[in-house]
Parts: sequence; C-alpha cells; structure tokens
Amino acid sequence: MNVAKAGRPARSRRRRPGWQKVAGGVAAVASLVLIVVNDAVLVGLSTPLPGGHSEGYFLLGAVTASTGLWLTGVFDARGG
Repeated sequence: MNVAKAGRPARSRRRRPGWQKVAGGVAAVASLVLIVVNDAVLVGLSTPLPGGHSEGYFLLGAVTASTGLWLTGVFDARGG
C-alpha cells in the first residue's frame, strides 16, 4: 500500500481519456481564436462576429479556454 507522509493512503493519479484531451484541445484553440477575432476590432480589422467587439465574447472565450485546458489535464497536480 502506498502511504503518504501523514500516514494516509496516497491518492492515485488519474489518467484522462484520449477523447477528453482532444475535446479540450479543440475547445481551447477555438476559444483563443474567438478572443483574437474579438480583439481584432480594436485595431481596426473587420470581424465576422455579430455585434462587433464585445466583452461577452472575451468572457465566453476565457471560460471555454479554461475548461478546455482543464479537460486536457493542464491543471492536474504533478505531486512530488
């Protein structure tokens, strides 16, 4: 039995399934594209987004990118 420092059993590290990594990567990349396209209006480029520049698009992109990175396992603890 694997025992941690305080005498408690150590938690096993969970491996993420492949579909979660793919879905998370696609979500993260798509969200970053959304953020860049949204900010392109600020430098004078036209945008295909309805309503032009909006902080709502940035918020949606940031939350979705964070969720996508979480699905890929970027935020998983690397205990040591």
